[in-house]
Amino acid sequence: MKWIIGLLLMIGMQSAWAHQPSVSSTILSQQGDNSWVLQVRSPLSAFEYEIKQLNGETSFSTPEEFKSLVLSHILKNVTIQVNGENTVQLIKGFVKLGHETNVVFQATGIPEEIESIDVSNKSFEHIGYNQSALMIIKSGLEKQQFVLDDKNQHSIKLLAKGNQLVEHTANSTAGIGFAPTSFMNYVTWGLGLLFILLFGFYLYQSNKLDEATRQGNCL
Repeated sequence: MKWIIGLLLMIGMQSAWAHQPSVSSTILSQQGDNSWVLQVRSPLSAFEYEIKQLNGETSFSTPEEFKSLVLSHILKNVTIQVNGENTVQLIKGFVKLGHETNVVFQATGIPEEIESIDVSNKSFEHIGYNQSALMIIKSGLEKQQFVLDDKNQHSIKLLAKGNQLVEHTANSTAGIGFAPTSFMNYVTWGLGLLFILLFGFYLYQSNKLDEATRQGNCL
């Protein structure tokens, strides 16, 4: 009986851990000289997974080769369109490796007046439950956060309304924090922790019962 309960608890914990998403961020920000910069940040392991999935386990052997593949990967998977016609060009990219790896490009072709902006980042679409926090930082616009994930195919269309950007769908994901799926991830993590605590309590009680039984037999 003890091993059956333990097995069920382990299955529950694995289910909770499996639902933890790979979190990344996509930040398009206006600089002081009216130039623009795109940053894509994610754990190094996420970049490694995508590169190896698409190019093979032995696709790189040096940090420089890996950086080159990462730059090509971002260029293939990130598209930005402003006002429905201006396709933004990403140039002069570089990669800063680390536990959180940061990929930076200069973004050209963004007009001063933004009426709409379409952003797509499919760089991590092969990683289950991936969510990328999207931020557009521009003078005169409120700081907001949107989400790119499986639900919107990692793409979003935003419309400028006053000093805000509003998602061009019935169900907006605008606001602070992640989409409702993130709440479910917290729930599953909480359940996993609960399983651990229950399992520990069960073992503690079982050990006490075994000890009492041994003492009774000795008497």
